[in-house]
Order: sequence, then C-alpha cells, then structure tokens
Amino acid sequence: MTKRMGWLDTAKGIAILLMVAGHIPQIDLHPWRLMIFTFHMPLFFMAAGYTAKAELRWSSIKKSAARLLIPYLGAALIGAVWNLLHNSSLTAELLRVFWGSGTVGHYGPGRPLGGGDIPVLGAIWFLPCMFFGRLLFSGLLLAEKKWFPEKKAILPLAVL
Repeated sequence: MTKRMGWLDTAKGIAILLMVAGHIPQIDLHPWRLMIFTFHMPLFFMAAGYTAKAELRWSSIKKSAARLLIPYLGAALIGAVWNLLHNSSLTAELLRVFWGSGTVGHYGPGRPLGGGDIPVLGAIWFLPCMFFGRLLFSGLLLAEKKWFPEKKAILPLAVL
C-alpha cells in the first residue's frame, strides 16, 4: 500500500468543493463563479499528473479506458439516443460526443453554439480529456526517461 499525501488529498478536496459550488445554479456566485472555473479542473488534472506513472502497457491503457471512456461512452450513447428520438441529426450527436459536451461547440460555461442538449454528457467532458491526457503524459514521462536517463523526473515537478 502506498503512503497517501495529505496535502494532495486536501487539494483534491478543495477542488471538489469548488466544483460543486461552481455548478450550483441556484447560488449566483458571479464573479466568484468565474474565478472558480479558472482553476478547479486544472487543479484536478495537476493532482492526477503529480501521481502519474510512466507506463504505456496495454493492460494500463485498458484499465484507464474502463474507468474513464466506458462511463463516458455509456452516457454519450444514452444522451444521443434520447436526442435522436427527439428530432436530432446523427451528425450533431457525433459532434457532441467528439467535443465531449452537451452542446455542439460548447466552449466553456454558458457558451452554447449549437442546438440540442445532452446534459449528462456536458457534465462529464473531463473523462475523455483525462484518458487522453494520461496517455500523452505517460508518453512524455517515458520520453523524458529515455532522453535524460541521468536525471530524476523533471517533468512532474515542472507541471506544478
């Protein structure tokens, strides 16, 4: 069993509380809400990167896909079927799934550029981002080990 890092658990807890506060529509936290949205998800991604391991084995990729992509694709399928039954187009649904958003071309909170809605999909956009981010970051860590074998892990510290 690995030893937990209290400061990292605290940072994750703060990010979770801010994520919940930022998504409560009944509470108008504007301008606080905008400030929360500038860093709560980057904080999650940095915390995940801090504990990342340099491995790109098929078994680790499958495990990550099972944890991140399967829930995302399940929600996307349910939302896409719902929208297709309510006069949406297949092209629009594929774009929503590709963008990882409830709306086509949804760039940040409150900026819908297309019609239709998959609320459950918009809420979990970070799942495919985390999956592909893990792959990219693991590749960078492995490249760093190959290119700079004499140095200890530079990259995780540079991210923070």
